[in-house]
Amino acid sequence: MIKKRKQQKRKKAAKPKIRSKEVIYDGIKFDSKAECDYYKYLKTRDDVLKIDAHPEYELIPTFTIKSSITKSGKSKKSAMKFTPDFKVTYSDGRVEVIDVKGSKKAINEGFPIRKKLWEYLNKQELIVVIWDKKLGKWTRS
Repeated sequence: MIKKRKQQKRKKAAKPKIRSKEVIYDGIKFDSKAECDYYKYLKTRDDVLKIDAHPEYELIPTFTIKSSITKSGKSKKSAMKFTPDFKVTYSDGRVEVIDVKGSKKAINEGFPIRKKLWEYLNKQELIVVIWDKKLGKWTRS
């Protein structure tokens, strides 16, 4: 005999932890005020030659797997992409890829693995920048 599962009441959708508001500045759409503020900070620096906002990197390309569920016997998996906030080129030739977070709380559970995968594939450090209210300046981690 097959027992039916008891239907569970649906939980209300959880409110997002981060309540960032989109900002448009210099014709660029930023995901948060913190991100826009960091862009403004970069623009004031004399050693910054170029700022690319929201460069896109492919972490895992599209691929196909065998599937017992589909009629074709195959299932296509979409690519996994990562879009940090900035790619900055400095006058001394250095290039940094930077992701801005409004606070340490803004680092969600999926971010550390995406960061590590990006660093592995690109052999470069992904710099995380957070505004420190106590110090009144941007801190890197």
